[in-house]
Amino acid sequence: MDDKKRIEVTFFGHNVPFLYSIVAKLTDEEKKIRQEKFLGEMERSISKKRYILTTLVDDSNLELIEINKELMKRTDYVKDCIKNNTAYHPENEHHFHRILAYTEAALFQLKALCEIIKTYLFDFYEYYLKKSKVDCLSDLAKKAIDLAWIEDLGNLRNDLLHNYSSWIFLEETDSAFTFGLKLPHKFKLKSWQKDTVTVDDLNGFYSEFSISFNKIADLINEKIIEKRAQES
Repeated sequence: MDDKKRIEVTFFGHNVPFLYSIVAKLTDEEKKIRQEKFLGEMERSISKKRYILTTLVDDSNLELIEINKELMKRTDYVKDCIKNNTAYHPENEHHFHRILAYTEAALFQLKALCEIIKTYLFDFYEYYLKKSKVDCLSDLAKKAIDLAWIEDLGNLRNDLLHNYSSWIFLEETDSAFTFGLKLPHKFKLKSWQKDTVTVDDLNGFYSEFSISFNKIADLINEKIIEKRAQES
């Protein structure tokens, strides 16, 4: 029998103001529904995954700083690699492995976060508003909340999770080097059709998420306010 003692760790996650504003507007009956229907757990999951995503992005940037320090020390070698189109052999390979791991993990967390938010939104409509998924999709369209980008993210995430790993390439900028992910181009089951994932691609996903998240938060709060007005 396993009788090992466990210590629970205090919950820590991102401060997500819109979740607090939602709960503040709920009636006692709705707060009861929130606990019974797992909505509170989803709110905590959204908070936690946002915190993890931010941490992974920050850690990737820290590794990139270390990589650029190495590149600055080996300027002549870097110039030879560019001139002769040859591969760069790192002195400190762990920085490259870490940035790869953090970036892939960030993509996984972002996709999971999108799915939890969608589930939360549909459940919000069902349990709080007594409306269907169709009603929710209609409101998303009216508010110009386009979630089509999540399919691209899902294709990339599924490839990296199930089909292959990526590797890193370095790309020169005005003042330093940034990075991207190199992907195989002949794999027949490939869903993400490009051969690379650039920082622009990554920033595009993060930007789309931020825009969509804020619009969904506004929609949810607007719907609660509408419901309170109808009840008064």
